Amino acid sequence: MFSWKEFSLKPISLKIDQGMFVTVVGKVGSGKSSFLSALCGEMPLTSGTGAINGSIGYVSQKPWIMNATIKDNILFGNKYEQARYIRIIHACALTEDLEQLPHKDMTEIGRQGINLSGGQKARLALARAIYNDADIYILDDILAAVDAQVEKHIIDNVLLGIIKDNTRILVTHSKHVVPLSDINIVVDNGNLSVSQAMAVFEKKETLAEPDADIITDEEVEKYNYNPPLVPYSTFTLMRMFIKLSGYGLVALVMLMQLTRIGGQMYLMNMKMRLLSSADVNISRYLISDLIFDILLQELEKQVEIVQETYWFRKVNKEMKRILIESLMQAKLTVVERLSKSRLVKLFNWDVLEIAAFGARQFTAKTYGVIQSCAFIVSAIYSSPEILVIIMAVHLSFALLARLVGNTSSESVEYDYDGDLKDEILNGHEIIRVHNKVDVFLAKLTQIQINDILNEYNRQISSIFANAAYLVKKTIITLVVLLQIPYYSQNGNFIEHIVNLTDGIYENFSNIINGDGSLQGFEDSARSYFTFTGTLDKENCDVSQSKPPNWPQQGIVEFKNYSLQYRPDLPLVLQNLSFTTKPGEKIGIVGRTGAGKSSLTFALLRLVEAAQGSIYIDGIDISTIGLHDLRSSIAMVPQDPMILPGTIRDNLDPGNEYNDAAIQLALEKTGIWPLLDDQLDTWVDGTRFSAGQRQLLSLSRALLWNRKIVILDEATANIDSHTDQLIQQLIRQEFAHSTVLTIAHRLNTVMDSDRILVMNQGHVVEFDTPQALLQQPGSLFKQMVDSMNYNKQELDSA
Repeated sequence: MFSWKEFSLKPISLKIDQGMFVTVVGKVGSGKSSFLSALCGEMPLTSGTGAINGSIGYVSQKPWIMNATIKDNILFGNKYEQARYIRIIHACALTEDLEQLPHKDMTEIGRQGINLSGGQKARLALARAIYNDADIYILDDILAAVDAQVEKHIIDNVLLGIIKDNTRILVTHSKHVVPLSDINIVVDNGNLSVSQAMAVFEKKETLAEPDADIITDEEVEKYNYNPPLVPYSTFTLMRMFIKLSGYGLVALVMLMQLTRIGGQMYLMNMKMRLLSSADVNISRYLISDLIFDILLQELEKQVEIVQETYWFRKVNKEMKRILIESLMQAKLTVVERLSKSRLVKLFNWDVLEIAAFGARQFTAKTYGVIQSCAFIVSAIYSSPEILVIIMAVHLSFALLARLVGNTSSESVEYDYDGDLKDEILNGHEIIRVHNKVDVFLAKLTQIQINDILNEYNRQISSIFANAAYLVKKTIITLVVLLQIPYYSQNGNFIEHIVNLTDGIYENFSNIINGDGSLQGFEDSARSYFTFTGTLDKENCDVSQSKPPNWPQQGIVEFKNYSLQYRPDLPLVLQNLSFTTKPGEKIGIVGRTGAGKSSLTFALLRLVEAAQGSIYIDGIDISTIGLHDLRSSIAMVPQDPMILPGTIRDNLDPGNEYNDAAIQLALEKTGIWPLLDDQLDTWVDGTRFSAGQRQLLSLSRALLWNRKIVILDEATANIDSHTDQLIQQLIRQEFAHSTVLTIAHRLNTVMDSDRILVMNQGHVVEFDTPQALLQQPGSLFKQMVDSMNYNKQELDSA
């Protein structure tokens, strides 16, 4: 028996012989993925015994992709064998995809495979598992994200081809695949039952070595968003910090500092007058000194309170507000390339360093500047030659420290190796199953060594800075001692000179900062202001306001529309022109990577047009505010995300609907019983399967009930029976809405009013399903024929 904290697999006795093809089927949330986790040794065994004889190649339901090149993702630390490598790429139907990428297999994949479609990620993960040369292949719903033609190719060339002699365990919702297996396992709420499937059909085919164009040089596409640091000066950084703080608060702190220094100078002058007077009144001096000392200490305490509480909180809150606004307004092409470790560093380390250290440094430097001015004025009248010597010594050392600091800072770059830690956390299951723990442990160890060396360099710099401080202090002290014989007749004046010398030196050290104590603040400030100042933001300009109740008909029109994600990348949509009718149901199909999901990005203006326009009810969407546009469209994405919070927060973030309406939407999709009948149930996405997350997202679309609805593979991870119920629900609930359904499962869109077929960013067919099926050479007809190939083989057997 295997068990998670909230779910258990019921006891079962099962033996899978070597070379068997096993299919695993079941409803949404029944425990199919948990069963595969148990086979991989990831789900705890609470009773009974279990054993796996052989190595495992595993593809999870949500493919884990490294932030590396396609080639590195496939090799996964293994030795490169060109013939076998090319054969696997062909078997996984990646040859055509590589031809479309700018650097073929040396193209770098963004964080979590963001620049790949769902089908491409699934096939890349499949290629990695096969190249690992395992004895047992455990594949979690790898066919859900691919079209019918690619599905046939994978079945023929992978499941019944390149790994046909290995043990294969496949979770699938495709009924026509089940008869090809030796045995079929049905999972129902943790209960597993085994049935014999029909005999496997042998595929007598030879896999020819394709002429794949594989790049072997080291040129790769740099994908992470990493703008160069803007070389802001210390003065500019302080000016920006003052603007963040507010001029009124800064003026208050400066006034308090002036009062402190004025009191100190008054005490010093009073002491000189009293001690040099013939009639010294010790009682008056002690009382005055005590009163002023108490007042100055209280004033200093108030400055610290303002600095450490109100000032810090105000700057911290304002910086995070600006950072969040910048991220929310950033373009999709920027957000998808942002490093998680960099965001963590910005929000946690940089903001804290600037808010806390900035206020402290500004207070200290303001105090030092004002006090130095007072001491300098006093020194000019007392001993100007000592002032000149002190300034010359200190400026010489400050210049030397600045030169050393500039030399070392030239090699300072952002360190984003923290992304490896994120990758390990996200893919720990794949890493363990494929026995690659040592590989990633070595990489992580190297990062730790680099961190230790960096800290060592910082400590060495600090030691040299302290040594320079002692040398400067010694030189200035010797200079003062040499001046004592000239003022030996006036001991009080000698004391005054010593105090002035010490005060000028300490304040010069604070102002010029030759020891590099500002380095941490400056590094964090440059990082923060570079990020918020250079981040590419969406075009939020609105040339006209949204008409009342827009859209009313839901007519979508593309006119010569083209789209590219970045200027240096090719067009993913090219010269699209088509128009929908009010309330029409449009099915969008095509090969993986054909540009289907890019249509949704275009409609939501997640990426701006390269050329052409999109109109909704006759209004150019580029003239409508982004909030108005996106709030007018409901969408169920291909990979739904559940935000940490309650069910109510996820379905109704704007608090616009009552409990009865939210509950009704959840009941219609059938997911309400899984929520313990509580809208305030706290969720974070980890307790739900991929299919359950899709149902929650569909519930949100039902609740919003917009005139335009986008379903991007909304039922890809749902079993066929539930899919049929959902399609019937969509037809009923969105009867008066324009529904754009992107699907690889062609049964999902067969009852659509019209089918839009895409291929390599072009619209190649757009007509009713019946008309397309009657057209000779129709691409849609070919896809339908591919979908039915297993049934035809079974009928002819």
